Amino acid sequence: MMDNLSYYHQKSLDHSEIVLAQYNKIIQEYENLKSTLNELLLKSHHQVLAPICYSMSENRAPIAYCPATIDHTNQVMVLLGCDYFVECSVHQAMGIIQRRITFCEEKKKLYAQQLESMENWLKFEHQLASEQQEFVEIQEEYDEEAEQKWRQEHKKKVKQQKEREKIERLTALTKNIKIEKDVIK
Repeated sequence: MMDNLSYYHQKSLDHSEIVLAQYNKIIQEYENLKSTLNELLLKSHHQVLAPICYSMSENRAPIAYCPATIDHTNQVMVLLGCDYFVECSVHQAMGIIQRRITFCEEKKKLYAQQLESMENWLKFEHQLASEQQEFVEIQEEYDEEAEQKWRQEHKKKVKQQKEREKIERLTALTKNIKIEKDVIK
C-alpha cells in the first residue's frame, strides 16, 4: 500500500517539476519578447535580412536571405486565444505580455507550493516506513455471528433500561401527585 502511495507521490512530484520548468521557460520567452518589442519601439522602420529560401531537410533552416525593411513596427498582432488575433500597438501588447507573465508567475507559485507539499509527503512516508518496522500491526478478527448476538443482547438491554426509566418517572410522578394532594388538604 505504501509503495503505491509513494510511487504516485513521486510521479506527482516529477510532474510538478516538469510544469514548473515549463512555466519558467514560458516566462523567459515572454521576457525575451518584451525586450524585442522595446527595440521595435525605438524606430518606425527596421532594416533586416529576410529569409527567402528554405532547405528541404527536416529542420527547414533558411539558406538564402535578402535585405528588407520592416515598416509600421508599432503595430503587432496578438493572439488572444482559440485562433483569435487582434492588431494593437506595441504598448498595448506589452501590457498583455505583463499580465501573462503575472499569470504564469502565480501558477508557478501554486506549483511550487504543491511541489513542497509533495516533498514533505515523501519525507513523511519515508519516516513512517522506517517507524513501521519497529511496530506491530494490530488486526482484529471479525465474527458476524458474535456481532449479531451482541446486537440482540444490546437491544434487549436498551429496552430494559428504557422500561426502568419509565417506571422511575411514573413513580416520581405519583410521589409528586401524593405530595400535592397532601399540600392541598
